[in-house]
Amino acid sequence: MKIVLVAASVFAFSSMAQQAQACDSETGERMQRVVLDWNHQQIDTWAAKSPAIHTVALPNGVQLGVQIEPQSIYKHEKSSGMFKYAPEMVKISLCDTSGREPKLLTYTFGGSNSIQGYGAQGGADSVAILGKPGVQLTLLKPVCEVVEEG
Repeated sequence: MKIVLVAASVFAFSSMAQQAQACDSETGERMQRVVLDWNHQQIDTWAAKSPAIHTVALPNGVQLGVQIEPQSIYKHEKSSGMFKYAPEMVKISLCDTSGREPKLLTYTFGGSNSIQGYGAQGGADSVAILGKPGVQLTLLKPVCEVVEEG
């Protein structure tokens, strides 16, 4: 039980550190952070800068390209008055980057603060070459607070 509590504490503190890095201390700009796990192991973490594709070499030999783009799929709903507030969304594209040109494997939409899974058994989408259990993307985009002097 003690090991579980220690592991949970380490995860919580590392998550807070990553979120703190996701706010530019000079401009207050919010950055989209991505943590990629494969087969329950953290493989990579980065700040997604649109429209760049970030390539990750997975232990199973797959060269996975991940592209995160801001996306508002609710624009038409705002004009109809159906929703007053909507979640901040991103488009998540996964590519095989082993060739000369990236080959699109799938794309989905999800929240800018969400967990998305991709693998042979599905999740957000089924992508057989990612194996079982596959890839899990943790997306973090914190709200940056203004710090006032005095």
